[in-house]
Amino acid sequence: MSLRLNTNSDKIDLKGVPEEYQAQLTALVEKYSDVTRGELGCVPNFEVELDTQGSLPVKAKPFRQNPHMRKIMKEQIETLQKAGVVRPSTSPWASATWLIPKRGTREYRMVVDYRPLNKLLRDDAYRPPRIDSLLEALNGACYFTSLDLRMGYHQLRMEKSAIEKTAFIAENIGVYEYTRLPFGLKTAVAIFQRCMEQVTMLSSINCRIPIWS
Repeated sequence: MSLRLNTNSDKIDLKGVPEEYQAQLTALVEKYSDVTRGELGCVPNFEVELDTQGSLPVKAKPFRQNPHMRKIMKEQIETLQKAGVVRPSTSPWASATWLIPKRGTREYRMVVDYRPLNKLLRDDAYRPPRIDSLLEALNGACYFTSLDLRMGYHQLRMEKSAIEKTAFIAENIGVYEYTRLPFGLKTAVAIFQRCMEQVTMLSSINCRIPIWS
């Protein structure tokens, strides 16, 4: 039995659900529609800190872009700003940013070159579990749920002093900073993994939730 939910659509895919369960599952999804409404969420009581070990700010020069690419980047920044993910910044920190093509499409996505910042960040040894350990934990389980969090990293709020360190500069557009966890930080995987394990920590020993980020 499988039930597919797409947060970008109001439709529920019940093709894999036996007819006798369809009404019950539909009612359950509608009851908790706020969880699947598609808007960007934010994990409560969790903030991301960035320990740069007392280093001075690093500031990169913006990469040069043609007008067409600059227009695309501006639109993507505006989308992130409307979602509350980034905001204009006066930070002394600044990482360069550019666009890369999405595989198999004609679209582009913005990436920030955090390599200079990553060299200053204190390492986080927290790691995702081994795949064989995950499979072992699922032994005997009868029901399985697969979750793909929308813009997962962006659902984690940055701690106040960490925000300015995420600043990035775009040619003829300006300087912005992330209020949510950005992609590209070397500690992001460890931070996200730790958060997801805390969020899904349940008291029942009969409910196993292996997490892989």
